Amino acid sequence: MVLEIRYLKNLERPWLIKRVDGEYSQHSHMRKKKDVEEVKHLIEIRKYPNNKDQRIAMQRLLRDDEFRNLNKKQKYININKGSR
Repeated sequence: MVLEIRYLKNLERPWLIKRVDGEYSQHSHMRKKKDVEEVKHLIEIRKYPNNKDQRIAMQRLLRDDEFRNLNKKQKYININKGSR
């Protein structure tokens, strides 16, 4: 999958990441270039994001079956803390 990053000035979220040869809806706008590069990196390593904005962007960029197959990190629970 090829992803393209563009800067569109005069917008509230100027950084655009889109899927090349994808549908029109397969794009997302972000506020910072760092956020766009982070989303691209997470897609390349097939990792599920923890950040809500990144999760929404990845849902828009990927197909449903691709998004479901991302590697989700197991939540760590310290059993020595006891119940809360």
